[in-house]
Amino acid sequence: MLNERRSQRRIGADQNVVIDFGGVIRSAVLNNCSESGMYIESGISFSSGIAFNVIIPIEGPPIEVPVSVIWSASAGIYEGMGVRVQEVSANYLQYLIRLELGSLSAWPNL
Repeated sequence: MLNERRSQRRIGADQNVVIDFGGVIRSAVLNNCSESGMYIESGISFSSGIAFNVIIPIEGPPIEVPVSVIWSASAGIYEGMGVRVQEVSANYLQYLIRLELGSLSAWPNL
């Protein structure tokens, strides 16, 4: 089972995000996330190992998270990518906490 391979529990997000691949911008949806990874529904897929930034819009400056592709699928029920978070910032950790608590609307200006 897929969940058994995960080191951390995923938090449901269902949030619009932006993929920044070397200045090429693409809209996507952050389906779920954790400290170590994300599943991004994008309508596009990159090969395993490709690195890019996921930009999460919040009140105030957006959170930019560097990731690399672990797997991708472009057919069937899954159209997106499983990515590994390369660097966990304090803002991203706070985003995860607020997401789990359901309090993103009260985001402070960091």
